[in-house]
Amino acid sequence: MKLFLIVALICSAPAMAQVCSPRKKALLGACKNGLVDKDGDCVLQPELQTGRSTTDPSSTRLTLQADEVVFKTWDSATSGISERGMLGELDTLSSGAATLSNTVVAVSNQANTIAADYATDTTLRSEISSLNEALDGNATSLEQSASAEISTLTSSVQQVNTNLGSYATLDQLRGLNVNTLLETTSGPCNATNLRLVRYNTGTQQHEVCAASLVDPIIYYWNPQGAPALCTVFNGQVCTKCITGYIVDNNRCVLMADYFHLTFDNHLYDMSPNSRHVLLGGAPDNFQFATGRDGSPAIELDGVNDYMYFEKPLFFGGALTLCADILFKDVGGWSRLVDFSGGSAAGGNERNNNLIIAQRQNSLTLRVEA
Repeated sequence: MKLFLIVALICSAPAMAQVCSPRKKALLGACKNGLVDKDGDCVLQPELQTGRSTTDPSSTRLTLQADEVVFKTWDSATSGISERGMLGELDTLSSGAATLSNTVVAVSNQANTIAADYATDTTLRSEISSLNEALDGNATSLEQSASAEISTLTSSVQQVNTNLGSYATLDQLRGLNVNTLLETTSGPCNATNLRLVRYNTGTQQHEVCAASLVDPIIYYWNPQGAPALCTVFNGQVCTKCITGYIVDNNRCVLMADYFHLTFDNHLYDMSPNSRHVLLGGAPDNFQFATGRDGSPAIELDGVNDYMYFEKPLFFGGALTLCADILFKDVGGWSRLVDFSGGSAAGGNERNNNLIIAQRQNSLTLRVEA
């Protein structure tokens, strides 16, 4: 695949000897083809296209069009991000090659002048030998310099290909704000910047400005490759979600506002209320397991294992309970939820109860209050 980098400046001088100012729409009247209006200036439309090569139809061509093309790569010498303009790099390489080429020509001309007397003067022979050595050294220096510049350029192009290749299709890439794809920004994620892509120099990750789909809408920076609603991602696992959500099986799920148990190898309440649970009955018979959807779970023995809150709960009014429960057997009296006005240690636990249970061989849950 051939990579063509296009940086264009279109200038059309108005009539009556006015000064040519292609960036000012007021002088042009309207932006010419290929330019778009942005805050009164005519700028080159950022564009990424693929097509067939005009010189070799069997090859494909990738065209990247922008006012300025900048590559950013990690610089181990400074332990930071190094920014290099593509045209500047090419100009530097071309200038260095031209300078060395002129030196080679000058040395060659001098050698030709001296060679006329070479046959009769041993001193001249020595000088020619020295000039040849200098010529070889210059050629080697030119080769090494060109090799280093090409290596740097190749690394930069590979980094761009990696960044672009992380998006599934060109249509998906066009849906983003391509004008800021390679820029480092530190501004807020809000409605104005929605779908803008930035490079986070702290985490060295690309992030997309996204928004939650439910009210209240929360705008957040979503790391590339992270699940929705995730704000901190180590490349494989999400470790932090937006406010009101918690990580559950590498997903961001809505956090319950009273208590939230994930059973992810612990019995802690993940809500801010710290309503942790303890095991009763035969605590040694339980084990953490994996649910049908891959989420963490807990497995009880079905005989006398149960869980209870280490501190009393007090609530009133409407209550929503959400749980995924798998019965391996039915029979007897299996209480899923039992909120009691009394306690097992004392008082009358038969009064003011809220019970959700399965009884005998019935497959219908009973709700009693």
